Amino acid sequence: MKNKIMINLLPPSYKAKLFGAKKIKFLMTLEIIFALFLISFGLGLLAIYFYLQGEYNFQKILKDSLNLELNRADKIKLKEQILKFNQDLTFIDSFFKRSKEISGALKVLSQHLTDDFKVELISYEKTSNSISLTGKVGQRQELLKLKSSLEAEPLFSEVDFPPSNWVKDKDINFFIKIKLQ
Repeated sequence: MKNKIMINLLPPSYKAKLFGAKKIKFLMTLEIIFALFLISFGLGLLAIYFYLQGEYNFQKILKDSLNLELNRADKIKLKEQILKFNQDLTFIDSFFKRSKEISGALKVLSQHLTDDFKVELISYEKTSNSISLTGKVGQRQELLKLKSSLEAEPLFSEVDFPPSNWVKDKDINFFIKIKLQ
């Protein structure tokens, strides 16, 4: 092996200039590498951002669609409950209307009954919309007064006294059927 010895005959200012140019080229190369690294890192982060944004939107759409399905099921169930409550309220309303009519009719009926009447049973038949009354009265004359006053009452459409009410003159067991308007 031979040792080669090189002798640099360049002046020191030119050497410094060459060394500075080498340094600048080296720094420029490092800057370009660093810039390429930053660009690739930024593009990687951007790709991750778009991926996560897509996943987020997918999950949001999935959640919304599940909520819609649940809401539909809940709405159907709620609608069924509302319909049931409406039916119940309609029944209750008709019951109260009917009970007001019945209570009004009973009030009018009680105004026509004197102290001589002993009522044993009062019943209401919904299908025929009539009130039946069973009891005792001391004299037939009182029963006749009751019949005429009830027939004159506009709240009652029919007043039925069966013939068995008129057989006895005193201590009569009576039965009356009154049909409401």
